[in-house]
Amino acid sequence: MIEYNTFKDILSRAEKVLGYLSEDQRKIYWENTKGFPEETVRGAVGRVITTHGFYKFPTVAEFLDAVSDHTPLTGLTPHDDSCPVCAGVGRFVAEYWIGEGTYTKEVFCSCSEGQRQRRIRAEYLEKRRMGLTRADGSAIKKGSEHA
Repeated sequence: MIEYNTFKDILSRAEKVLGYLSEDQRKIYWENTKGFPEETVRGAVGRVITTHGFYKFPTVAEFLDAVSDHTPLTGLTPHDDSCPVCAGVGRFVAEYWIGEGTYTKEVFCSCSEGQRQRRIRAEYLEKRRMGLTRADGSAIKKGSEHA
């Protein structure tokens, strides 16, 4: 479990870029992400800063998406270094144009590593949809009062 003061320090990077949160707002974000490992939250904050397509701080749901996107992929090493698009990472940053503005978003590559990560993400989301796992990836046991 990530401690509140550590979470606050990690979140301050995103706040400098996307706008500051009140102490109460920060605690709401922490309550929703405190079960994740610290390195997962750090990675998600980095992703939000570099790929978030809005001009405000992301909602709790958007932030959780970034954390969830990062969770199943943490610690994985690339399988295909020969990919000219992502160099085997499995993801790359794509630039989109809307009207006169642009935004960037991290997307899965079409290489074998990108497809593997896409499959892992789809399996994770299906388990979440079915109520078989929590946002931090831990399994929910049948009959658990915390389900």
